[in-house]
Amino acid sequence: MQENIVAVAADFLERMAKKNCCSTLNMEKPAQSKGQVIAWRGRMWVCTGSVSSHHKTIEADLREVVLEENYHGSPNHPMARGVPYYTGGRLRSLGKTWVMTGFEIQLVPSSEEQPAQLSLL
Repeated sequence: MQENIVAVAADFLERMAKKNCCSTLNMEKPAQSKGQVIAWRGRMWVCTGSVSSHHKTIEADLREVVLEENYHGSPNHPMARGVPYYTGGRLRSLGKTWVMTGFEIQLVPSSEEQPAQLSLL
């Protein structure tokens, strides 16, 4: 997987982090998953992780999803961690079954909106 970092406005980053579904995914039983598919930049995504500091989101991970009938890769590995766990994982959203691809992007606040680095001294 290639790491792709995309700088976005802080309010957009917060909205995406609120859709984080990593704790509600049940890829063995997609109908029980609570993931919310998001349309953005001409692709469909699901947020699979986020990081906050001092009540502000500083990172959100979006994984591309495609409709089940358009996915031609292998299924996910439920006992794996990281990319093999998510890639090929299925979830239900918008009345359809979606499959997570290996393409992930990391959203971060744009440089003018990033919090100042705190000194530890």
